Amino acid sequence: MTQRMKYLVLALIIVVLGGLWILFSQGVISMPQNPMDQTATTTPATTGQNPGTAQPGAATGGQTTAPGSGTATGLKSFSTPFGFSFQYPGTMTLQTTGLAAGSFKAPGAVGVAALYAQMGTVVDRLTLSVSSEPADVGDCAKQTTTSSTATINGAIFTKYASSATAEGQLTNTTTYQIKQNQACFEIRDVVTTSDIAKLSASEVAQQKANVDAAAALMGTIVASYRLTY
Repeated sequence: MTQRMKYLVLALIIVVLGGLWILFSQGVISMPQNPMDQTATTTPATTGQNPGTAQPGAATGGQTTAPGSGTATGLKSFSTPFGFSFQYPGTMTLQTTGLAAGSFKAPGAVGVAALYAQMGTVVDRLTLSVSSEPADVGDCAKQTTTSSTATINGAIFTKYASSATAEGQLTNTTTYQIKQNQACFEIRDVVTTSDIAKLSASEVAQQKANVDAAAALMGTIVASYRLTY
């Protein structure tokens, strides 16, 4: 190779190295990273369920939630031409047929709806009904020495409470009644629990927690109750 050719090759190498230095300094190209120096990014998988919302039948804190007693993901509205309306959690099942008349004497004169919650040994059934039967209206909202009053959305109801024990189960019933426009409106909450004498200390504590949870759920429905006559 002649001396002139050597100078040309050296000049070409200098030009190429200079061009690469410019590209690196401007960030156009970069050195490949060691895979061990890279940080992995994980995307959580989704299942279509609302995060943090207990699904029906799932165990929650030692408490089993049956269909109809889950935490509300939204409220549904129910109204009836019989003269009342209320809201209830969308996770609950509303029944409007095949129901008993509650404390009313004349099933044929009753408009009725019911919801229930079952949590372990606790069953809480809420029935909302109205009767225009004269016998029911005549017995409606009578004051007694054991009754009290409760105000629900501005309407003053007569409140009754009673308890009964049978076959190892305790049943507590709370009833609200009001007489309006020749009709008797009733909200009836029946809670059945196991006899605590047959439960262990931990089962007693769990049952109490379930009673409180069911009461809070049904209390939301009762608080939304409105007369619409």
